[in-house]
Amino acid sequence: MTRSPAKDAQSDRVILSNRFYGTRYLFIAVMAGLVWFMLVNGVGNGIAPYSLLAAGGLYYLVTHTKRALFDEHNLYFVRGGQETAIPLASVTGIKCTGTRVNGSRLWRVEYTERDRTSSTYHFLPRRFWGNPSGFVETARAANPKLVYWSHPYFFHETPDADDAGRDS
Repeated sequence: MTRSPAKDAQSDRVILSNRFYGTRYLFIAVMAGLVWFMLVNGVGNGIAPYSLLAAGGLYYLVTHTKRALFDEHNLYFVRGGQETAIPLASVTGIKCTGTRVNGSRLWRVEYTERDRTSSTYHFLPRRFWGNPSGFVETARAANPKLVYWSHPYFFHETPDADDAGRDS
């Protein structure tokens, strides 16, 4: 059974990555429990201060994640109420990296910004829509010079890869 990609409720944008923004409440509860534990048992109690530091770091990461969406013209990054639009024509490379998180591979998108600086964005695809092939096809239609790495270590596809070596 093939699952269709999730659509954003506001438009025809396709949701590309997860945003774990709602889990911040879980981290607030964990940190409050750790503070209570430290007050009851003493601050110097072994692992509690380090656990509080780790929970604070995870809270920071969760609240600063970006959500990625795309349509046929742009790639959108949304964090909080701020949205950044990147034209798909400026996407220069897409790679499925070797890093795995919970069985899903981390993806990297390389793009050039308006001031011609190169930037990257890493994302985990949505859990129930594993392969962002629709994004790759849409980006390739917008930028024919896109370099796509379908495997983390081998086989990158360039626009003229099929014609290479046939002249001899």
